[in-house]
Amino acid sequence: MQTECVKPGNLALASTLSACSYLEALDQGRWIHAYIDQKRIEIDPILGCVLNRHFMAVEEKRLTGLVICKSYSGLVDEGKSLFDTIGRVHKLSPTTEHYGCMVDLLGRAGFMEILIEEDLDYGGRYIHLANIHAAVGDWDQAVEERRQMKERGVSKLPGCSAISLNGVVHEFLAGGLSHPQTADIYRMWNNIAERLEKEGYKPALQNLLLDLKDEAKEMAINQHSKKLAIAFGLLKTKPGTTIRIVKNLRVC
Repeated sequence: MQTECVKPGNLALASTLSACSYLEALDQGRWIHAYIDQKRIEIDPILGCVLNRHFMAVEEKRLTGLVICKSYSGLVDEGKSLFDTIGRVHKLSPTTEHYGCMVDLLGRAGFMEILIEEDLDYGGRYIHLANIHAAVGDWDQAVEERRQMKERGVSKLPGCSAISLNGVVHEFLAGGLSHPQTADIYRMWNNIAERLEKEGYKPALQNLLLDLKDEAKEMAINQHSKKLAIAFGLLKTKPGTTIRIVKNLRVC
């Protein structure tokens, strides 16, 4: 519309901003907000609602990331307290991601009885229980949880990492080969991994809850969707550029 010198109306702005929220395109959303301020566009109820929702979505993602940090640190009480602030302080309704983080927090802390009461049709319940059993080496029970999940026809949303560059959102799945620059992306990550190894970094293989040998675990870690997105970001941006990776299951 700008190329054709067409001034966007409120409906077009609201639709574009909604798309930015859905795609986690934070920079583009900020640009639209700045455009509205610069052009002194009157904010009607619809546009105002979309603007409010866009920045609420940003806050929801930030809170999700904080709860995840508590989960990985084993800070159960702090995680519960933070979860309580979502509605009480921030005046937001907890999302599915927030509840999923709490399940992860409780599961990692060993509160099995709480997880067992989760909805039997929720795939995350089986995944978390399987991971808990795997963490203590109980592979038979971990396999049993996966079997029950398959038997009941319960599916789990595959993890996907996305990065927005120059207004285009690029999505990656673990071990994915669909991106047109796949070869360059894997080559970049291999270079990163080699440099990390020279600096003394060793991947935390004990945190990868799979019944695999260490070599296979390293391969699985190096093909993580998040790392492919990071490699692509480094490949396509200048040094010093902020790289923001968004996951459909959690925030990185």
